[in-house]
Amino acid sequence: MTYVQEHHIAVLLETRTNDLTRLSSQLRTHTICYHNDVETGERRGQGVAIVFHNSLAGLVQLWRVSDFCQAVWIYINGSVFEIQGRVLLGAVYINPRSSSRFEAEISQMFSHMQHDVSEALSDS
Repeated sequence: MTYVQEHHIAVLLETRTNDLTRLSSQLRTHTICYHNDVETGERRGQGVAIVFHNSLAGLVQLWRVSDFCQAVWIYINGSVFEIQGRVLLGAVYINPRSSSRFEAEISQMFSHMQHDVSEALSDS
């Protein structure tokens, strides 16, 4: 909990739960921007959440949630980083147990993520 409180934006991977109330009740200074639904039967290797400090309210925008893999994309107003424009932040979880996954499937995941980034750049 302390680690998250020390940062303005935190990406949590393998949350393994749909109930983040325990986390959110301890983080009064932060807001949960996004968390995905975890399949109830198999909890390992699942769960992505993005949490941001309340001072960033209005400066963080959920842009896209991938349908293909556990990837979430948010835009952050460039003023947070003292630059013009927006910054794209991706929270991506790929289960390291890839021995059962074919190389073509992993390559396809990265192709989808590259497409998302390209699309985000064209939206800017």
